[in-house]
Amino acid sequence: MDIQELQKRLDEMRVRKDEYQINKIRPFGFTIRQTKKGAWWVYYCEHGSIDQLKIFDNESEACDYFYNWILEWIKKSPDMLEDYLEELDKKYGIIRGSKIDSKEEK
Repeated sequence: MDIQELQKRLDEMRVRKDEYQINKIRPFGFTIRQTKKGAWWVYYCEHGSIDQLKIFDNESEACDYFYNWILEWIKKSPDMLEDYLEELDKKYGIIRGSKIDSKEEK
C-alpha cells in the first residue's frame, strides 16, 4: 500500500481527518510522514511530544503498519469515525462543534 491507497482506505472508512496526519510538518494525533532522508516515521503526537515512534525503510511497510494501527484504535475508540458522530447527532441531537449542556432543563 502507498500513501494514496492509505488515504483512500481511511476516507472509505470515514476516519475523522482531525484524528490523523499524512506527511504534515507540524503533526498531531496519529501521524505518518516521510523524513528528508527518506525514512518513514509512524507515531502519535500530542502537545509536540512524539510517542510510539516506529521507523520504516519503505512506504509500503509504513502504510500497512499505520492502517492496522488505526484499525486497532477504532476498536477502542469508535468516535474516530465520522459515522459514529453522525449517530450521536441522530440519537442525542448533538450539533458538531457545540458544547453539551450538562444541566438538566427544568
